Order: sequence, then structure tokens, then C-alpha cells
Amino acid sequence: MWLTLWTVLGIAKAACPFLVVQPDDDRSVLSYMTVEEVDYGLARGSLVRKDPQVQCDSGVGVSVLSQVYFYRINGVKLAEPGSVGCVAETELGAVGDYRFMSLARPPDSTEPVMEAGLFLGALHASDVCSDVPIQFDKDAYPSQEVRWVRAIPASSWTEHLTLQDKWTERFGSVLAGRIWLSDWGYLSLPMLRYRDQSQLAEEWKREQLTTTAQRERAVSALGPSEIWLHFLGSDARFSDVWAEPDFIDRLVDLAESWQNWCVGNQIAQREHCTLQIGDLAWYNDRQPDPLGHKDHFSGRCVDLRLFRNDGSRYEAYWNRPDDRVGVEGGYDQELNQAFVHFVAERFPVSAFYFNDPEVTGVTAARGHDDHMHLCMTETGNPLDE
Repeated sequence: MWLTLWTVLGIAKAACPFLVVQPDDDRSVLSYMTVEEVDYGLARGSLVRKDPQVQCDSGVGVSVLSQVYFYRINGVKLAEPGSVGCVAETELGAVGDYRFMSLARPPDSTEPVMEAGLFLGALHASDVCSDVPIQFDKDAYPSQEVRWVRAIPASSWTEHLTLQDKWTERFGSVLAGRIWLSDWGYLSLPMLRYRDQSQLAEEWKREQLTTTAQRERAVSALGPSEIWLHFLGSDARFSDVWAEPDFIDRLVDLAESWQNWCVGNQIAQREHCTLQIGDLAWYNDRQPDPLGHKDHFSGRCVDLRLFRNDGSRYEAYWNRPDDRVGVEGGYDQELNQAFVHFVAERFPVSAFYFNDPEVTGVTAARGHDDHMHLCMTETGNPLDE
């Protein structure tokens, strides 16, 4: 229907309350906003304001104040902060149930925003439609600076505070705003930097990646001090780096301790020892797994790229030549064997798949010629003993 009575009266009364995006489906990461018959994604935890001047055939008109950019689905374009459209009213919730924090800006973003990693507290209710500063517990900010603010359920607020303090204490304030806990309790692998398009182009050139398939396998994100790297594949960006928080702890312990041991014992050069991480889990344990795996949904498994002997950050196969023109070999059997032994001796392994028959300590499984698949249990980490 067109402008409803509440909308007409709202113009006169200036009723433009803040609302938080909360999809009806409790496993969904996105709601949808219709703009001129085109649907755009509105991520869970994004902040909107009712806009009485937006005409809707169904739903309510809103303007987007912030977007939680790390919730994504392939093929769905997220609505930009500042855009307006129509959303089902059942997909919107009251701000009083949430607390707010500022995210680090996404790659390719240049707009002015507030400092990353601020815990802003509650958002003060307002029905004012004019563009005035938005008041949180801690401070007020112009609407243009809240583009990447996230609404967090009040029930998990303390857990978010604790996790950010833990990781910034370990790796420094550079991770402020980059410690993300999903609404289902999965933690993202902390990244110092996700590469923007220009940085990806540089990586493609350095690694001689010319086809779309090759470029999908480029390293797209870097952990602190490049102790670990992440390659995306064909998944939606940010969608494959989630796991149980204790599993993320162990994976980071593994990356750091392996690199120190590998370099310290002169097994290989540092760049050869760096752990390259692929798929972990989706944002939650939804099944069928949107990433297409059998057991990653548990939040306790990870795919790891094979180690090379030439310094390249591209994939390697144990049984197949490199698919880049003019590049030969690269797979380092001895280094991969050393890694398998290192893990088995120090970490609580529940599954370890890889197909090179000359590497001991792993199980062959279909589809594991170009990577290892590692699962770890919830039992204590030997590094802590």
C-alpha cells in the first residue's frame, strides 16, 4: 500500500525512531530492503531509521544509517549507508534490546568514520527526523560517522567486551573493531587487514594470476605480523572465517607456534612457514552448510593450504603441476610432513585429511590433493599445559 496513515501523521509528528535489523529467520544473516523493485541486503545488527517520506507498497520506509558489512551472501549486494527503501516491519526491532560498537572500516571504504573498536553502549531513543547527531551512552556522533556501527544483543555485550580486550592485549590495538563475534557465538579469525581491490590487483600481478579461477585463490587477508594468511576462494567475502572461539584460539596458537618453531629450527624461511588458512565455518552451524562442507559447520575444522618451497602464496598440489604459465613445482613434501608431525605432537587432533601417500599421520580423503583438512577437539591445548 502507499503512504499509510501513520506515515502521513509521522511527517507532522516527526516520528522517525531508530530500529535494528533482525531477520525473522533466526539463522539468517540478512534481511532485504526493496529499492525501486530491486532487493538489497540489510545485515543483521544494522541500524536504520523509519523514514515517513519513503513510499512503500508493503513494509515500512527506512533510511540506512549503518551496515554490518561482514554479514554477506553470494549474489546479494548490500544496501549502502545513506540509502532508503522498504523493509518488512517484522524484520526490525527496538534499539533498547541492543548495545552498539564501532567496526573497523571495510576495505575500499574512504568515508570519514568514528574510531574503530569503540564500545558506545546504548543508543538514546529519538523520534526526530532531522539530521542531528546520534546520541549513544558515551558520546554523540554525526550520522555520517556511524556507517559501520554494529548493534549487539545486550545479552552478549559482556562477551564482546571480553573478547576484544583479550585479542587487543595479545596483538595490540590494531585489532580494535576487528574482533567479530557472530550472533550465534562463532568468532571470526582476527585479521589485521582485508585487501582492497588495488591491493588484490598487486597480489594477482605478483603471483601471476590471470584467470578468474586463479584470482579467487589469491591471499585476500592478513593476520597480525602476517603470522597467518587467508585465501577466500569463491565464497562471499568474510563468510568463511568463523568458528568456535576456543578453536580460533587454538588455530592462532598453532599458526604462531609453528612459525616460531619452523624458523627457529631452520626448517624453512619465514615466508615458507606461514600458515595459509582457507575455509573455517559459516557464521553459524546452519545445515546444509552454505560453504558446502560436511563437518565445517561444527566450528571445529579448518582447511589449510599446502606449504611450498618457492615463497609463492598460491596453492600447490602434491600430485599436479602448478597451473600458472611458466611456474613449475612448488610443493614441499618435507615441510608438509614436518607440519603434520608438529600438529600431532602438540594439538588435540580429531581429524587430519591429506592425500599424499608418502606423508604419514594423515588420512586420505577425496578432494584433499591441494589442502589439508584439520579438526581439533575441545580438550585442552598442550601449549597451555
